[in-house]
Amino acid sequence: SGEDGNPIVYAAEKGAEVIFNGGVALDSSLFSAVTDEEVLSCFKNDDVRKSVLVIDLSDDKYSDLFADNSDFHIQELSVNGKTAIQARWPDNDEAPAEILSDDGQYTYLAITDEQAEAWSRCNNISWHGYGNYDWLDFIAWSSSVDTSIHALKVPDNVIIYLPVKDGMPFYVFNLLCELDRPGEYYFDASARKLYYFPSSSVGDSTFYLSANSTGAFAFDNASDIEIDGIIFENYCSEVISGKVSDFTLNDSVIHSCSGQFAVKINGTNNTINGCRFYDLSRAVLSVTGSDTVSMAASNNIITNNEMFDTARVRRTTSDSVQVFGSGFYIAHNKIYDTP
Repeated sequence: SGEDGNPIVYAAEKGAEVIFNGGVALDSSLFSAVTDEEVLSCFKNDDVRKSVLVIDLSDDKYSDLFADNSDFHIQELSVNGKTAIQARWPDNDEAPAEILSDDGQYTYLAITDEQAEAWSRCNNISWHGYGNYDWLDFIAWSSSVDTSIHALKVPDNVIIYLPVKDGMPFYVFNLLCELDRPGEYYFDASARKLYYFPSSSVGDSTFYLSANSTGAFAFDNASDIEIDGIIFENYCSEVISGKVSDFTLNDSVIHSCSGQFAVKINGTNNTINGCRFYDLSRAVLSVTGSDTVSMAASNNIITNNEMFDTARVRRTTSDSVQVFGSGFYIAHNKIYDTP
């Protein structure tokens, strides 16, 4: 913590670009053609087989990628500063669910014979969909395939409003066999390999896989801190979080991150001003201050920020601005391209 009138300041030097990167850089020279026959047989056609590249992440220098195995953290690939697309089906939209049964542990969704055979060979299958209502979506990271009945098995314990209704939209992602478009990737955490279908020269590109699950700043009853003019990217947790007061985040950028929020803080006299938030998997700001019993003003300020291309993965309950308490001033924020 700093002191009143003498805060701790983290600021970019005038004219300089300062980046806090929560990802692990991937050496583009280590990408190579896929030679594993079993993997090649998963791909849909020869064009995919000739185009997809793989990088082995078992080297110790990539160990940070596997330090946190929590399903709650979404690890995403950034290519040239933009989040790539996880291989998925359908490619661009969602499909209506056809429910076969629900045994109290799993919901069984009908898929084709070809999909059942192909998807059963994939690790880390993830399902995104809805239960009984279309205003609350869910992600099941540990979905699997039952080839005997040609069904996708979705764990019921991740879905609050059961049963899943026929016709509710869903898609499946992180599927090796659905890696079929330039710009897509598949991350096999268990095998420590990443597969990528390049859309441009790999040698000329920069790659980061998000890894940091503790964030850039995690405050614990801190105060009098300023962050000014800094770029944060490739975190898979809240970038700035914790209990803090008299805090200012000014003229900064948070992008290409997948934490539940970009910023989640609790305290009073905090200001978030003039920042840009974009290319985020989930929500942007969660600010708590004061309480609804005393109704004392928190004096928290959220102004002049730009928020766009957010809630890419978690489409509902991923608010741009979420506040709890009283006495907030929120004004002149530009919010667009979000659900």
